[in-house]
Amino acid sequence: MKKIGIYKITNLKNNKVYIGQTTNFHQRKLDHFKATSINQRPIELHKEIQLDKNSFAMTLIEECSIEELDSREKYWTDLYSQSHKMYNKVSGVPSKDSALIKRKSKQFSNMNTKNWKDPEYRRKKSIQSSRIQKERLKNPKYLEEKSKQLRKYTDSLKKRVAQYDMNNNLIATYDGVRIAERATGISSQAISKVAKHQKYRKSAGGYRWEFI
Repeated sequence: MKKIGIYKITNLKNNKVYIGQTTNFHQRKLDHFKATSINQRPIELHKEIQLDKNSFAMTLIEECSIEELDSREKYWTDLYSQSHKMYNKVSGVPSKDSALIKRKSKQFSNMNTKNWKDPEYRRKKSIQSSRIQKERLKNPKYLEEKSKQLRKYTDSLKKRVAQYDMNNNLIATYDGVRIAERATGISSQAISKVAKHQKYRKSAGGYRWEFI
């Protein structure tokens, strides 16, 4: 599905940020990182991307409707401009919407912290959560999705995994990432991320890992 919303490109070397909007996040990402993007605006951003693409990360920070794109782009640009250097051209003056949302968020956080100190509040929330979960478990689609997630997770734990040094010399093989974790003391989640070739995950515990 085409994801509509607001995205952020971050220069991982200096933490400089670009905020943009898109009606097709996947295609927009391809557009930013293709070789001909060097002629796109902002020119500074795309020149730096072409010099070292691995130093940039692009993420979707909010999904919204097409009608909301302009206002949400302004909100996120104003917000990040308060603490980051920007590739965007910004006024430097936070929007009223941005300041209001930050204030409301802080008020809610303070109120929530205060409420959770009350045993009776925690008891009621626990009962409410339990009731919601029971209703979810009556939904066949919810159960099916949860079953898929569980199978995917357990299958990843059972996959054989090989451990290599950084010169690609095989050190050992294990019958699952949990077994590798017990043998090496390295987090099974970290091992799994490297073995799945997730972006920026080149090693875990100083070793390369591959599912076999």
